Amino acid sequence: MEQHRHKFDNFRGYAVTGWQRYDHYAVLCELLPSALPSWLVTMEQHRHKFDNFRGYAVTGWQRYDHYAVLCELLPSALPSLAICLQVLVTGTFTFEQHKTISTQLGCNGLIPINPKESDSPFPNCDFPGFDVYLGVYRWFRLEMEYLFLQENDRLKSWMSCYHVKHNFCNPVHLEHFLPVAKRLLEEFNKLHRKLQEALTEIFYEDTVDEWLHVYIHPRLKSLSELVHTTENQIKIGARVKDCKDT
Repeated sequence: MEQHRHKFDNFRGYAVTGWQRYDHYAVLCELLPSALPSWLVTMEQHRHKFDNFRGYAVTGWQRYDHYAVLCELLPSALPSLAICLQVLVTGTFTFEQHKTISTQLGCNGLIPINPKESDSPFPNCDFPGFDVYLGVYRWFRLEMEYLFLQENDRLKSWMSCYHVKHNFCNPVHLEHFLPVAKRLLEEFNKLHRKLQEALTEIFYEDTVDEWLHVYIHPRLKSLSELVHTTENQIKIGARVKDCKDT
């Protein structure tokens, strides 16, 4: 910083920090408030070197560059922005401030700091784009269930691609995870309809199409194929490998 200071002697300087991250589709509010105080300390240590330091530019983006996929949509990041602004003003983030921000966002409960680690119901809020915010985090929870299903021992051990190729699956094991797969398929379909409606109210058609195509359509396709294959293998029934119908 010292070697560049003279270039900014007459510059109305602004420290730049972020309230979104390019590599996530949803903002973890707990990450940024913990990082901002260190920025405040750094600026206090160096602000005397600049004659016209004026404040902070708080930045956010919805894709890293023009070729990257959409990540964090503005509505799903608004709680993070509110929290970051509070931290910049006070230098801290306390439980009382958490309650105040949640109230300012029109929520009937505390806004989750890390929805990824919370199984509790989301509060109802009335800030702009709340339906998108809610949909994105509902998507995340379904995504975690989907990934957990993909690691299911019965699925990996008794219905591998090899088993399916040779029609060599044991229905006893398949019947354990089939209800989960069918439920997830139904939930993803419901969420697709709700998010499409919520996104359409805010974004252009190409943005809506991109987000759904990247984050929801692959899961619908995968779960549909999984349900179809599982039901077909259960219908075939347990048999020796490559048994032919007579």
